[in-house]
Amino acid sequence: MQWAHSRGLTQIIGPKGFSALDGLGLLVDGFNHRPALGIPYNQEYYPALIEATGFEPEGDILSGYLDEKIQFPERFHQLAEKIRQRRGITVARFKKRSDLRSLIPKLKEMYNASIQGTSGNVPLTEGEIQTIADQMLRFADPRLIKILMKDGEPIGFLFAYPDISAAIQRTKGRLLPFGWILLLREFKRTKWVNINGAGIIEEYRGLGGTALLFSEIFKSIAEGGFRQADIVQIGADNEKMLRELRDLGVDFYKRHRIYQLGQSHLN
Repeated sequence: MQWAHSRGLTQIIGPKGFSALDGLGLLVDGFNHRPALGIPYNQEYYPALIEATGFEPEGDILSGYLDEKIQFPERFHQLAEKIRQRRGITVARFKKRSDLRSLIPKLKEMYNASIQGTSGNVPLTEGEIQTIADQMLRFADPRLIKILMKDGEPIGFLFAYPDISAAIQRTKGRLLPFGWILLLREFKRTKWVNINGAGIIEEYRGLGGTALLFSEIFKSIAEGGFRQADIVQIGADNEKMLRELRDLGVDFYKRHRIYQLGQSHLN
């Protein structure tokens, strides 16, 4: 607080990560479930400790669970096919990590355009986009990266990753001497997927792109032999998306909370 006050700051909001793909908030519900890769996990007493210092809730973020028993309704696949034909929107599929490199020059422009009209998001810089690209290429299964295309240009995205958090727990965060072997093995054998990050350029929202993205990702999850998925960190105020996913059977079983501290506590 003293650090913020000495710099003339009037508000503290957090916790937030250092890039657009980093996790947000303190876990306040769902402590008995495994953490998704890169998403915060903390002890149960943290929220009470933070609130005791004067921080107040600013907003909640939900994460959902999806297992192999849930069937993506065929009508959504049919709707996605109609959108593909009528709107001329397609979904790019990738087979190799090297194929993803062609996205990097346009990733910044696409992401920054996709957050227009949304709150709490900041445009990416060149350095940030390179960090995200490196992260994506390091952990990506190309089958789980979906890019919406219109007239040869990317207009939306959905990123998903194989979840290797179980191996990270076993290695206790140590890569050497043999931790890296466990990580590589987990990458190949994990049955969990983290669906983390989706967006569509503002001018193309409402044309069915979201249905098309989720139709494709469900197909890829099934084709890849994955059985469970974490749909991570959707804002609690995004009622439309939450309702659509609940209709599909998604159980929102984790809740993270962003806190804020106002000027009265910084004086």
